[in-house]
Amino acid sequence: MVNPPRGPAHLCQEIESTTRSLADRTYRGAESSMDFAMRPITINLPTWMIHDLEEIALKNKRSKGANRSVSALVRYALIESGVLAGNGTCE
Repeated sequence: MVNPPRGPAHLCQEIESTTRSLADRTYRGAESSMDFAMRPITINLPTWMIHDLEEIALKNKRSKGANRSVSALVRYALIESGVLAGNGTCE
């Protein structure tokens, strides 16, 4: 059996409720209770600095050392400099 088409009034109510529920959402989606969840960001750095960071991360990765990604290096530097509070552990 085929469902009959919905009337314009019913569709309007459905659109209104969907719009309101989407407008009330945060950009992260559902609120999480974890304060330490990571989220990607974009920063602009000079090319030479990016190259150096990538080289250090690659060297750490090959030697199985800590901070094997550019993100880990940046996090570690921010914590060590006192800009961010953290547990000070390396990746």
